[in-house]
Amino acid sequence: MKKILLSTVFSFVFVMPGWAEEVVVPVDAAAEKVQPVIKETADGVVKVMQEEAAPAYVQEVSADVQVVKAAPAAGDHAPADEGHDDMDVGTMAVEHHGAAQAHWGYSGAGAAPYWGTLDGSYGLCASGQEQSPVNIAKFLQEDVPDIMPSYKPSSLEVVNNGHTIQVNYDAGSGFEADGVNYNLLQLHFHTPSEHYLDGAPYPMEMHLVHKAEDGTLGVIGVMMKIGEHNPVIEGVWQNAPIEAGGSKHIDSVEINAADLMPASLEYYKYDGSLTTPPCSEGVHWHVLKEPIELSEMQLKAFQALFPVNARPVQPLNDRVITGD
Repeated sequence: MKKILLSTVFSFVFVMPGWAEEVVVPVDAAAEKVQPVIKETADGVVKVMQEEAAPAYVQEVSADVQVVKAAPAAGDHAPADEGHDDMDVGTMAVEHHGAAQAHWGYSGAGAAPYWGTLDGSYGLCASGQEQSPVNIAKFLQEDVPDIMPSYKPSSLEVVNNGHTIQVNYDAGSGFEADGVNYNLLQLHFHTPSEHYLDGAPYPMEMHLVHKAEDGTLGVIGVMMKIGEHNPVIEGVWQNAPIEAGGSKHIDSVEINAADLMPASLEYYKYDGSLTTPPCSEGVHWHVLKEPIELSEMQLKAFQALFPVNARPVQPLNDRVITGD
């Protein structure tokens, strides 16, 4: 089959939502931590609880973000991360977020450019040559193995681990690709999207984190754009703890990852890393071409907790991205 190096052709307009009339985020002047605020809005009451300060570049993108100083809060510290009991440390700490040795975040002294210096186990965050996410601007056209999902309903377990909203998934679901079976461990969300397409992000990206029997991680990235109200996302948001470190396990409520997949499972394939410390490499990435939708209000609800929780794109180096 003839292989062609193609350029992705997309046109995106990514606009951070306006916040000036909705919420004022007070920042701890000493520790640069955002404190909880309740502010009446046109759509109801929004409670902001976020351990990281709104990064400076959020204000550069949208001048409507207003940050004010507040007195330090006693005893403010990073919460323990949550994960599956049967997951090894490497799986939990990256994509997402378990037994991290040092505090990290998305702004200030713990932001992504400094991850490699925060802990000895985070060295790949700085020195790794196959890091994620990446900007998908060109790809090699070839036949890539089909993704064959086998997702079943799971009881709903939602965790606010201080970095994202994560849904831990019951065992027995996953996907097969190229003869390898991957078991779905959890899914979580980033805003804006961590992967860029032709130099631009989507408003949000969902990662479905899977693990093969030999320990290899396979992640499916699903882009999310503004559109129709998403009832599955609504069910997650309604049960998501506001407090960092909180979790809810509701046996009577089910979620099916199949309902969060687009109609087309065509994807871009490359080998990369986890996008959080310790940035372990050897992760098989499958970034779907077709996005799913959520409403603007659902996006704002997530951003009230996590204004920005995306690692910047990393150098592609000598890697080649493939796709159908």
